[in-house]
Amino acid sequence: MGYKGLGNGHNGTHHFLIDDFCRTVENGKLSPTNIWQVARWNIPGLLAHQSALKGGVTMEVPDLGNPPEDWEILWE
Repeated sequence: MGYKGLGNGHNGTHHFLIDDFCRTVENGKLSPTNIWQVARWNIPGLLAHQSALKGGVTMEVPDLGNPPEDWEILWE
């Protein structure tokens, strides 16, 4: 299926995320946008928002680690 003519958000990234997902399923590899990366990108922003709502209190950002070393990442 092609993406031509379909709506797309976040400056064109949705099609690439869908493609990554399909390739990971097909190849049995971990997506470059895997849950560990997504957590690293999103948790700090979520906590910054919570901090701002609480008057700027310092909040600890958890480190959820890395995927298992034997999990091959797509395109590496």
